[in-house]
Amino acid sequence: MTEGRVPPYDKQAEGACLGAVLLNNDALPIVGGAISDQSDFYVDAYRRIYNAMLELSRAGSVIDAVTLGNELIKRGDLDKIGGPMIIGELTDSVATVANVEHYAKIVKEQAAVRRMIYAAQEIVARGFGRVENVSEYLAAARKSVTLAATTGSMEGPVKIGEELAGLINDLETGKMPPGLVRTGIENVDTLTGGLWPGLLTIVGGRPGMGKSAFVLNMLTNAALDGRHTLYIPTEDARRYVTMRELARFADVDLNDLMMRTVHPDDWRPIMSAANKIHGLPLWVDDTPGLSSERIGQIAALHKQLHGLDLLVVDHLGELTDKGDNQTHSIENAAKGCRDIAKELDIPVVLACQLNREVEHRRDRRPSLHDLRQSGAIEQAARVVWFVYRRGYYKQGCEEDPDMQLIVAKATHGKTGTIRLWSDMTRMYIRSWEIDRDGPFPDEKSGKYVAPKHDGAPPPDVAPAPAQDDFFNDREKPAQDSPRHWTDDY
Repeated sequence: MTEGRVPPYDKQAEGACLGAVLLNNDALPIVGGAISDQSDFYVDAYRRIYNAMLELSRAGSVIDAVTLGNELIKRGDLDKIGGPMIIGELTDSVATVANVEHYAKIVKEQAAVRRMIYAAQEIVARGFGRVENVSEYLAAARKSVTLAATTGSMEGPVKIGEELAGLINDLETGKMPPGLVRTGIENVDTLTGGLWPGLLTIVGGRPGMGKSAFVLNMLTNAALDGRHTLYIPTEDARRYVTMRELARFADVDLNDLMMRTVHPDDWRPIMSAANKIHGLPLWVDDTPGLSSERIGQIAALHKQLHGLDLLVVDHLGELTDKGDNQTHSIENAAKGCRDIAKELDIPVVLACQLNREVEHRRDRRPSLHDLRQSGAIEQAARVVWFVYRRGYYKQGCEEDPDMQLIVAKATHGKTGTIRLWSDMTRMYIRSWEIDRDGPFPDEKSGKYVAPKHDGAPPPDVAPAPAQDDFFNDREKPAQDSPRHWTDDY
């Protein structure tokens, strides 16, 4: 299709860029800011002249016809470009130095088209050859196209003063960075700002802590805010994800939906919730056996077709990345998800199950050491959160709404513990509100006040039980209160 065709280029614009530099050396940074590589010049003579100009600039020399000619002689390029008359012709092609930015833009755009043509030709040639590993071929093709599309689009080195001016302006106007996604949980957004583009956030927790419910709540809140979201549950089929969403929006018990025992009074809220969920920009891909490489392909295509602001993968342990051993496989999967965030410039949230070491501690409170293959995962993630529910470890308190989000690592922000309210029967999580839920159980003072729930008033302030009692007598039946979520709180 392309045999015998000349790739697109603009000889006049290329010459005008170089001529503008000869007339005014201050034009070189403008040209260099747009043209990231010498190969952006298609004409071989112009490419050699541009390299000579860059060398003169690095040496601190003035760039004019004499110094440029001497540099080309030194490099052995003067005869290759066609002699000294070529240098004289450059200034004739410049109408005004003021238009140099426009000329450079033309050169840059034509170079971008050529790079895409070359990438496509390489993909076609490899495709007609013997493709032994289709997955690797598709990954290489996607990488080639992405590289062709992004090479030359970088701004290059920017003086810090220029970046500072933009930052001060954003601070004055309160403008948030583009691509930042709010979690929709007020306390989380207050401490962390939300989910940041280009960064991988790990959400860890032991089974039953509610990490899947937490990441799905964040994803749904982002979709409610109009963000295009993609959810990849590696364990659950999309029908179960849909039931979780319906339980939240209809405010009905998830078990009733699972068992098909819906009360007649719940049908109106169920239909209302269904209409709301139907219009959400939320996609679910429950394809089994995915690797981080395949997820990257799915996400890249989805971004092209529908747009993509947030990707959530649940969870790391089910990804099928290759490796010499399990630790190496987990490391490759975590790094693969990190690269997806950087490549697509979106936030990526990766749920992760903690190892059993947390169960051997008295308080069962998670830390970075509890991550499976913690070194590899912690290194890949810029942000690490842990979901923790104390009530899970006490018989009769499994439905206690007390939930904590522990921000254990935040390379660009603060760490700390965030108080949350959860209803695991309806898969709904929000900020803890004092007026609505009562004071949060205080671990330091030894006092507790149970939250208001279903209109029930909180009990009187009383001493909290010893930690040994709370965490070591899970089999002991509840005694102190008929409302099980207040036991031992």
